[in-house]
Amino acid sequence: MEPRIIAEYSFMEKEELDHCYQLFEDGSVIYTYDKSRYPGDQNIIKNMLYSHLDSKVKEKLFENSTIEGQAIITANFLQNDND
Repeated sequence: MEPRIIAEYSFMEKEELDHCYQLFEDGSVIYTYDKSRYPGDQNIIKNMLYSHLDSKVKEKLFENSTIEGQAIITANFLQNDND
């Protein structure tokens, strides 16, 4: 069974470059982004871990998740950040 998405955060940079983070219940993150507007530099996919994310991205993922998602983030990931 694949892990569920518990939070998503997207934003635009320079009004044309997409950035999208999807946090899964196992702590894995799929980060999809546009490096530039030129062919080959769009929809780049990077697999990451929650622990490697910038604190602003972590905060936005928490804010954008459901109550259930916030409970999973609090129980499984925030405690590890403070270690």
